[in-house]
Amino acid sequence: MMDNLDETSSIFDESFNAGLPVRRRKLLSTILRVFVWIGMLLSGLISLLVFINMVNIRDVMDRVPDYSAIYVAGLLLACLIPGAILFLMTFPVWMEARWAINFNVVLAVMWAFLLLTLVLFLGIPSIMLMLPSALYLVPYWILLFSIRKKWNQ
Repeated sequence: MMDNLDETSSIFDESFNAGLPVRRRKLLSTILRVFVWIGMLLSGLISLLVFINMVNIRDVMDRVPDYSAIYVAGLLLACLIPGAILFLMTFPVWMEARWAINFNVVLAVMWAFLLLTLVLFLGIPSIMLMLPSALYLVPYWILLFSIRKKWNQ
């Protein structure tokens, strides 16, 4: 009746016993977690500063009467973009999105292209314009790229 007594039958396949996948957040070192939280807080502060400055819109519109609405809209958009980009760089990493590190690779290439363009058109002193962002972004990207292979598995 029973052909093989040593083997027990199971209703589960092999993948059931393979274990749970590693959480991507556990791949983040403590320093990288701090970078992620700082980035999310900075993006929130940048956005908050833009909304706080909305109080001064009447003064800005009085100084530039001909193009006041266009000027204010462009100014607000230009101020919100860095905060939005910084949030898109850090929040998906914290939420363990599979594409988060690859997205950061694309942004690193764009940032390097922007730096090269500024140096070519404005000269070496323009590096000082990018220095504050480099102090945060370069170590962040280095730490992210070091876990990239494990992250994408």
